[in-house]
Amino acid sequence: TDFAELLGTMSLAISELSAGSHVYAVVFVLLTSLFSVLMLCRPNESAVGTPAFRKFQRMFLVVYCIMFAGDWLQGPMMYALYSNYGFSRRQCGMLFLSGYASSMLLGTFCGMFADKYGRKRSCLMYAAIYIGSCVLKHFGHFYILLLGGVLSGISTSILWSSFEAWMVSEHRARGYDELWLANTFSLMTISNFLVAIPSGLIADTAIWVSDGNPVAPYNVAIAVLACGIVLCVANWSENYGETDVQMTQNLLEALRSVFGDWKVLLLGIAQSVFEGAMYTFVFMWTPTMTQGGNSIPHGIVFSSFMVACGIGGCLFAFLLRWASEETIMPLV
Repeated sequence: TDFAELLGTMSLAISELSAGSHVYAVVFVLLTSLFSVLMLCRPNESAVGTPAFRKFQRMFLVVYCIMFAGDWLQGPMMYALYSNYGFSRRQCGMLFLSGYASSMLLGTFCGMFADKYGRKRSCLMYAAIYIGSCVLKHFGHFYILLLGGVLSGISTSILWSSFEAWMVSEHRARGYDELWLANTFSLMTISNFLVAIPSGLIADTAIWVSDGNPVAPYNVAIAVLACGIVLCVANWSENYGETDVQMTQNLLEALRSVFGDWKVLLLGIAQSVFEGAMYTFVFMWTPTMTQGGNSIPHGIVFSSFMVACGIGGCLFAFLLRWASEETIMPLV
């Protein structure tokens, strides 16, 4: 029918437009402009704490941002790298799943390890394990990459737990005001977005400089993580958790907290379902956008996603002025 032909023509036109990198650059610039406006409209946060506290914040945030950059640099090319090695979509899915599964199974124990053996040591282990994962990306063997995925999942669990735990413990050990923690958490969120956005562009640049080598961003990540190790060793002190508490006791207390309060259980289920949808998108965006042999600038697309996340964070902050979290979250 005429309508079907019209849809087919529109689909072909969009596909041809998307084949050029200009459209991605335009979208990125537009999103970045909107994000910049929203950031400028945010209420200015006055300086919090003493000069010593602000120095502590800077010391933490520099290492925190560098370590996260080592993670974000790997985001744009994960699926493209596996596909470049000739693996099917099913095999790529298994490689992705290895990271998620190891994070779920072994990540549970990362916090306990950090409490017992030291949070700084745990943060250094994150970087070392992730460097190992990046090195394994140079090999196109399925089981070697599977091991790399397992290492990646373990290191990601450490990244999202040990750094924050170190900061909170060190904050309290130095006797800083508990109210100042909110400012540090706010800066962590903002700085993470500001690190994630250029990471995609750096990944694209690394690929361009290396004549299209999809492993290039992982080499950059290795160098970045190595810098993070040096700064962490030089500037951070060690701190520990409750070393006298047994691991089994910790697990039992966690289970009681989850199943003893139905609200906590429902929150966990809602979070799991939401993240399940998100990780499905993380896996599918590359094969979806490269259907038909289209070549895309993975880094620019990834950076656009990160800018969109930043826009969402700003909009959420604005919406909180007129509605509660409970009202907003169903819309999310």
